[in-house]
Amino acid sequence: MTESLTRATDVGPSHEELVARAGQWRSTLIERSARAEELRRIPPENVEELKQKQFHLAGQPIPFGGLSASLDTAAQVAREVGRGCPSTAWMTSQWPGHQFLVGMMELEFQQEYWGPGPDTLSSTASAVMRMNASPERGGARITDTVIKFSSGIDYADWVIVTAPLGVCMVPRRDFRIVDDWYVMGLRGTGSKSLVIDDAWVPPHRILPGSDFRAGGSPGAKLYPDVPLYQVPPNLVANLLLLAPLIGMGQGLLDIFEERARSRVDLHSGQKAFQREVTQLKFAESSFEIDTAAKVLRDGFAELRMLGHESRELGLEERVRLRRDMTQAAKLVLQAGERLLTAGDASGMYDSSRWQRWGRDLKMAGLQASLTPDEIAISWSRVRWGLEATSRRI
Repeated sequence: MTESLTRATDVGPSHEELVARAGQWRSTLIERSARAEELRRIPPENVEELKQKQFHLAGQPIPFGGLSASLDTAAQVAREVGRGCPSTAWMTSQWPGHQFLVGMMELEFQQEYWGPGPDTLSSTASAVMRMNASPERGGARITDTVIKFSSGIDYADWVIVTAPLGVCMVPRRDFRIVDDWYVMGLRGTGSKSLVIDDAWVPPHRILPGSDFRAGGSPGAKLYPDVPLYQVPPNLVANLLLLAPLIGMGQGLLDIFEERARSRVDLHSGQKAFQREVTQLKFAESSFEIDTAAKVLRDGFAELRMLGHESRELGLEERVRLRRDMTQAAKLVLQAGERLLTAGDASGMYDSSRWQRWGRDLKMAGLQASLTPDEIAISWSRVRWGLEATSRRI
C-alpha cells in the first residue's frame, strides 16, 4: 500500500504574494504580447520569469519543491496574467495543472520526473488524430501516433498522452514536434502537433484509467491532506481552463476602458466614455466578467470542501459544477463580443492589442471543455432522470 508523505506547511510565498507578482508583471507582458504572437510560442524570457516568480509551483507536491499555495492560486495568477498576455496566461494556468497531475502518479515516476529539479515542465496533447497503443511488458508500446494541440510543447520535458491504457508520460526524447500552429488566435501558446513514432512507456509512467478518478490515484494516498486530489480531476482541470479565459476577458475590458476615455465618438463629437451606449456596454460586460470570476472562486472553494469530506460526488453534483463552469465561460465570451462590436475601425490594425485580445478570447472559447450547450442539456437531462449526452462530466 502506498504510504503518505509528510506535507510541510507555509512553504514559499503566500497566495496574496503570488497574485501580486502577477499583477506587477502585467505591463511587461503587454509589451511582449505582440512578440509572443510573432514567435508563435511564449517568449523564452516569459517562461524564465514565470519560473523565477514560482507560478508553476502552485499545486506541485511540496516534497518535490512545490508551494503551500494550491491550484486556486494558480487560477487567480492566470487571471492576472491574462490581462497582460493571453497566451502566457494559458500556460500559467496549464503548467501548474500538469504538475498537479504528475503528483497523481506513482512515487517512482514523481522521483524520476522531478529528479533534475522542481522546474521540470510537461505539456498535454489533447486532440488524437491517430493513436496506436498496445500492452507490452506491463507498460505500453505507442507507435505511429499523431496528436494535435499540445500547448507549450516547445518548453516541455515530458508530454502527457491519454491512451486507451491510461494516462502515459512520454519523455522529450520519444516524441517530435510538428510546427503547424498557424491559427486565428492564441498563437503564442505554440500548441503544435507531436508525433510518437515508437516509444515504450514503462508501467510506473502510466496512470490507469481506473485510477484517474476522485481519490483513486496513488497521489491521493501520498498526499491525503491535499483536498483537490480527492475530487474528480477533470473538474479541477476545467476550472484551470476557465481562469485564463476570464483574464483575457478582463484584459479586453481594460483596453475598452482605456479607449473609451481617449476616443472621440464620430457621431456626437463627445468622448466615448460620456456616451450612454458606451457606459451601458461597459457595465453589462463588467458584470458578466465579474460573475464568471465569482464562479471560478466558488468552484475551487466547493471542490476543496468536497475534498475534505472525501466523499464521492453524485452525477447531478458533477454535471451542475460543469454547467456552472461552462456558463461562466459563455458569460465572458458574451462580454467580449459586446465590447468588440462597440469599438471603432482603428482597432483593426495588427499593431492593436484590441483585435489581438479579441481573437485570443474567441480562440480560447473554442476549447471543448468550455463549450456550454451539451453540458447545459446534460444537466437538464440528469435533473429529469434522463441519461447525460455529454461525456465531459
